[in-house]
Amino acid sequence: MVQLNLDKDEALVLTNMLEECIIKLHQEISMTEKPDYRQMLKTRQALLMKILKQMSVAKTPVAA
Repeated sequence: MVQLNLDKDEALVLTNMLEECIIKLHQEISMTEKPDYRQMLKTRQALLMKILKQMSVAKTPVAA
């Protein structure tokens, strides 16, 4: 497992970039006609969404 230690600004930039990439991939998927390419894009989008979700879970404070 890879672990990144990011400060608040770095985490914000990475989160924004992931969100932008996910949106662009969604647009690309909707315009793509080749099934193999579409599936690759969907797989990539799912991975980015998983990473984004992990980042949001990591920054959520745990109640004491």
